[in-house]
Amino acid sequence: MKISFNKINKTGFTLVNLYEKDIDIKNNICSEKNTEKFLNIKSEFKLTDEMNQRTFLMLIRKVILKAKAEKIQKLSLDYNQIRKIQTEVLDKISEKQNAADFDSAWTAKTVIENIFLAAYKFEKYKSQKENSLEEVLIFGEFSKIEKENFQKGEIVGKAANIARELANTPANDMTPTILAQETKNIFKNYPKVKIKILEEADVKKIGMNLFLAVGAGSQHPSKFIICEYLAGQKNARPIVLIGKGITYDTGGLNLKPGSSMNSMIMDMTGGAVILATLKAVADLKIPKNIIVLVPAVENAISGEAYRPGDIIKSLEGITVEIDNTDAEGRLILADAITYAKKYNPKYLLDVATLTGAAVVALGEYATVILSKENDLSEKVSKLSESTGDLTWPLPMWNLYKDYLKSKTADILNLSTSRWGGTISAALFLYEFVSKIPDVKWMHFDIAPRMTANENDNLESGATGEPVRLLVELISEL
Repeated sequence: MKISFNKINKTGFTLVNLYEKDIDIKNNICSEKNTEKFLNIKSEFKLTDEMNQRTFLMLIRKVILKAKAEKIQKLSLDYNQIRKIQTEVLDKISEKQNAADFDSAWTAKTVIENIFLAAYKFEKYKSQKENSLEEVLIFGEFSKIEKENFQKGEIVGKAANIARELANTPANDMTPTILAQETKNIFKNYPKVKIKILEEADVKKIGMNLFLAVGAGSQHPSKFIICEYLAGQKNARPIVLIGKGITYDTGGLNLKPGSSMNSMIMDMTGGAVILATLKAVADLKIPKNIIVLVPAVENAISGEAYRPGDIIKSLEGITVEIDNTDAEGRLILADAITYAKKYNPKYLLDVATLTGAAVVALGEYATVILSKENDLSEKVSKLSESTGDLTWPLPMWNLYKDYLKSKTADILNLSTSRWGGTISAALFLYEFVSKIPDVKWMHFDIAPRMTANENDNLESGATGEPVRLLVELISEL
């Protein structure tokens, strides 16, 4: 699907009407010829006091989903209608939020991002493709700011869809080896992005034993993926992004129930998200130094698999008692966090589908964020509202550390309490983060946003969140 731009509408396109009153074909003055069809979006999106940034982007998605449902191939959108909505919304919300949150730059970027997000459908394995939409034409007179943000929206929207494509791909076609190759494919024309793939023998030499333990039961060798994008000042400390790359998670010897198995092809969503984020950052030429680390592993079962009761020495030297082999994501992240120390990061952001407890806490609408940096948490919370990648913070109280005490090792990999599992998982990671001097860290538990729910106005499968949020955050750090 492509998006094109023109001063006026073109023949052969179905014209969107975003207002309640249907357009009268006879009175249509937008088209070159008055023979167009119309897609009328009715009263489910009235301009009320409840209209906000999220309901606006949902409106854009609704348009695209309805067009696809009606098998429309070419769709056109009068951008003057978008501006009219923007003006009316600003009049209603001016006392509740900053008008800059709904400015022309945000509106232009958001429209394009969400056209791409709603247009995407995972059809790699379909013999007959179902997605009919081929082109969306946006017509009108555009300012320089709008044109720049149209381009930005396309870059970020397409990047989020790359994350979705990787996450949706089944495990038989997304092993650690294949994910490493996909990384090379994504960045093959990006000379500023340097790729390194550490093999099992490489990480064994330096002592990444937690990482190796999780993949020990699989016939597919683990890969430690490193991407270096150094576009900032030469001596500027980098932003390190770490993404959980469990290409399939059986739960290990603590086997998951059958009903939880199918979606575990997406347990590498954190890795997919940060790779897509880096692509967007590179395409936007954001002048930052970024390091991406993806520990790519399959958590499988065999005679070689790690066991409950094992005690494993991490790269940091901290010993970990394995209470449950299905608490594997934090293990590979822990070694990746220690590896990140060599880069002397200013910021460390890890992204992972880490805990089912996050879904219990927040439901399916927001990513959980945890950090000891209040300023960073406030910044992320604000950006999450403007991008649509919603987040909500949970506390990092040391009270929960007691549940990670081991009688035989330095730390347990799973809390002894059934409550607050997302917090205790983050505190486990912080044991390793705390060894990095003067770093600002945030943990994103994206388990609630791994897959789209019925109110997202997206096709089923991966959401690609929080690519949009991370791109904006990186640009502001």
